[in-house]
Amino acid sequence: MENLLTRHRINQENISKGILPRPKGRPQTRTLTNEQQELEIKRLKTENELLQPFLVAAGRMRELALNTRPLQVSGRALAAQA
Repeated sequence: MENLLTRHRINQENISKGILPRPKGRPQTRTLTNEQQELEIKRLKTENELLQPFLVAAGRMRELALNTRPLQVSGRALAAQA
């Protein structure tokens, strides 16, 4: 209880000196105006349009790599060719 009163007294002294107490809790998120939101949406859509063909191509390359099997050469086939 004594600590509570001391903290309260110190806070009151600081307020009288012009020092405001720090806000408690999580800081507020920044709010975007309508114009800023529209620009952000436009930027994200453009980014999406640019990345989509790359991802499709990368998916095709991965699919090709998974579907192709390495050539298995047996010892008999090599001996018959020699």
